[in-house]
Amino acid sequence: MRILYYTWNENSQRDMAESLVKLGYNVSCCNIPFSNYEEDKCFTDNLEKIFKEQACDCFLSFDFFPLIAKCAEHLKKIYISWVYDTPHLTLFSPSVESEYVKLFIFDKNQYSEMKERKYRGLFHLPLAVNVERLVRQLGKLDKKIQYINEISFVGSLYEKNMYRQVQYLPEYLRGYIEGIIVAQQKVYGYNFVQEVIEEKISVELGKYVKMNLDDRYQVQKSQLYSNMLNAEITARDREKLLEVAANEGNVNLYSESQYSRIQNNKKITYTGIIDYEKGMPAVFRGSKINLNITLRSITSGIPLRALDIMGAGGFLMSNYQAELSEYFIDGKDMVLFDSPEDMQWKIRYYLKHDDERQQIAKNGFEKVKRKFSYDIQLEKMMRLAFEDEIKV
Repeated sequence: MRILYYTWNENSQRDMAESLVKLGYNVSCCNIPFSNYEEDKCFTDNLEKIFKEQACDCFLSFDFFPLIAKCAEHLKKIYISWVYDTPHLTLFSPSVESEYVKLFIFDKNQYSEMKERKYRGLFHLPLAVNVERLVRQLGKLDKKIQYINEISFVGSLYEKNMYRQVQYLPEYLRGYIEGIIVAQQKVYGYNFVQEVIEEKISVELGKYVKMNLDDRYQVQKSQLYSNMLNAEITARDREKLLEVAANEGNVNLYSESQYSRIQNNKKITYTGIIDYEKGMPAVFRGSKINLNITLRSITSGIPLRALDIMGAGGFLMSNYQAELSEYFIDGKDMVLFDSPEDMQWKIRYYLKHDDERQQIAKNGFEKVKRKFSYDIQLEKMMRLAFEDEIKV
């Protein structure tokens, strides 16, 4: 079988292509720019031409592209989409409902919401790690670790989110929104932001915050505003938790974000962005504690960062996520926290208990290797996609 893999230069493209080839598939990769997610005849003509010339059997991409779905519908071929972003607004395109689209969602809550709109070809599948590449790159886990950091965090601070760009909100509306943000910050494991954005609040926000979205997309305004607020909550989470972590040890922040308040903390070191393949695994393996502070829009799923950390043999300390707790054992495979105070004392404890920390990192690595490597997840994906294949 030959797969036409559409890549948008996502971090995981090499891992995906390498793993598919290892499983025996032929892979043709392409990257064609487009002007609009829904309508671009030049894109669809070129993509279909490549598909036919390469004698491909199906389309595949990370995340969902309505244009590819339209090509699949036209050619009557399967389109496999593995969604690893949330929010991901193209999921509200009518094209997602095509019987030729096989949609794999990493977040179980997002999957449950999609079931209301897509009745066939919808699956829940957590993300994956190319463990084989990481071992080639870093060596086996029994190799003595030369630690380069006490505490590390890799990721954006979301300091340029849309909420911070809103020029004006009336005092009563700003107060209501701030109440939601502060309340949600105190709760881990359940996201209620969209639930408490009432219709009248959405209408009021619409006067001051414009959301430009295709009219065909079946999305509630409350969903769009909750995405905006979740980004701001995440920004505040990361700022607060990094400062708390710095009370217990030196923190290295690998990010392109520049936020003056954190920059003034002498125990937090900015190191700039780091290459996903070449640099990030060494940071994860070489940090005593790797923090995962999840984007609040990911309400249940396992963020790729968490799997990347464990797949590299690093020690993971994460905010509570339902699916992390479902697939991994807290205190055995990784460590979860449910408040800044909980995180702080656990950082203090694990910085002092090397053997226990290293054993947890090893357990997490072994579990990711057994259950979340690309070859395992892709075998599931291809089996499910083609068991569900349309008879034409």
